[in-house]
Amino acid sequence: MLPGTGAALRTAAERALAGADVVEMIDIGYALIADRASDLAARLFRRATELAPGEPRAHNGLGVALAHTRRHPQAADAFARARELAPRWINPLINEAEERTLLGDNDAAERLWREAATLAPDDRRPAIGIAMALGQRGDLDAALPLATAAAAADPSNPRAWQVAGQLAEWAWRHDEALDAFRRMLDLVPQSSRAWTGIASALLATGRWDEGFDALEHRRYGVHAGRRFANVPAWDGRPLDGTLVVHTDQGYGDMLMQARFLAGLRDRVARIVVLLDGYGVRLAPLFVRIAGVDRVATSEAELASERVAACAALASLAFRARAAPPFLADRIPYVAPSDARRTAFADVVASPRTRVGVVWSVAPRDEIPYVAQLKSLPAAVVAGWMDAAPHVEWHSLQPGTGGDPAHHGLDATRLRFHGARLVDFDATAALANAMDVIVSADTAVAHLAGALGKPVWLVDRANCDWRWRVDLAAWYPSIRVFRQARMRDWSAPAGAVANALRDLPGA
Repeated sequence: MLPGTGAALRTAAERALAGADVVEMIDIGYALIADRASDLAARLFRRATELAPGEPRAHNGLGVALAHTRRHPQAADAFARARELAPRWINPLINEAEERTLLGDNDAAERLWREAATLAPDDRRPAIGIAMALGQRGDLDAALPLATAAAAADPSNPRAWQVAGQLAEWAWRHDEALDAFRRMLDLVPQSSRAWTGIASALLATGRWDEGFDALEHRRYGVHAGRRFANVPAWDGRPLDGTLVVHTDQGYGDMLMQARFLAGLRDRVARIVVLLDGYGVRLAPLFVRIAGVDRVATSEAELASERVAACAALASLAFRARAAPPFLADRIPYVAPSDARRTAFADVVASPRTRVGVVWSVAPRDEIPYVAQLKSLPAAVVAGWMDAAPHVEWHSLQPGTGGDPAHHGLDATRLRFHGARLVDFDATAALANAMDVIVSADTAVAHLAGALGKPVWLVDRANCDWRWRVDLAAWYPSIRVFRQARMRDWSAPAGAVANALRDLPGA
């Protein structure tokens, strides 16, 4: 009999790793996954595949463990190997199909889902998977009826309602999306995905109070679950003590919500913004936002604070009872440091019209296909440079994602600042030096809007709720060029090219 959970299970795993009993490794591996120890499970399953390379259960288990730790490409490969070894086993087939869907490999995903439908005609999952693969490919006309039919045929399946809601939202059919996510919530009352879908449908149609309230039920991302379990969540009432406002959602979402800090400051004795983990890159920028008394980059730094309550950054609009125009009169509410401004003095000195561009979006581990949907082909940027050779082009994204040479772009025409863009303070300084910013990355669009800079967002058709409402209320300086159809950049790319031709050269 296997140990139940915790230390005893981990001890058994270490002992199994030193042995050669593959069956025991597989059994303990699945127990570890159930006990949220997937990294250790992956070690066990990998060892099992080395000892018994022809054992499909070992490869399938490895795939499950890798999927749980968000190593999705490797998980898909592990499932593919299990499927090769056991072609009639439905589990690795379904598992690989799910991973290929998540990765945005939609042709492979559809093929696998259809194979699963043939292998297991009574299984409801393939119809849902086919709908999602078609939807991610951009064929919503085919995907949405299929998803709706799958949900109607299996109304007790929350995944069916989730996909139906997701595809309806992508098609801008908000009432249908709201109904589907509410049906999902009836089945799984604590589902963060259902609550997020409900909030998105409400906020996309301007139902602010209901939408921001629904958003309070969501918990996802790097910091899943409410942080600081022993500290009360702030209810918005006056607070005699320190309010800790912490990271939640993406960079752009946090920048958007930061505008409410100043207005909330008079309700509390002190505001400390905790930007740890992935949020550290925002810290040098947040120290100058009105209403912030201090920025911390680790929980250990809070030891000296009299913490009375906490709130996620994404909760600030709800606490502020936000509605249009969303304090747009306070823009700019972020500013780069003097040191960063000085570092980009050479850029400011140029007499030419300066255009900053961001075309490649960094992938999010939990939803890999989203970056694929948002990123522009490098050829689009090349076309813009051809359309506007009279302006000076600058890449505003760090690392290889913004390196023109890495994407086959002409580095003599597109200046790369990747090594200098170490945080959002540096990016803000460079953005502030631009005359126009053209961005497919919503984080940079939020940053530019918060700076009050002219920003042209090149947006996907199935965009987030934040970009479906009156954008002038959030950022008066923004202009949106949106796809008419998912994955088709031709219309927005052409419109941007025309607008660029109208820019002065100096």
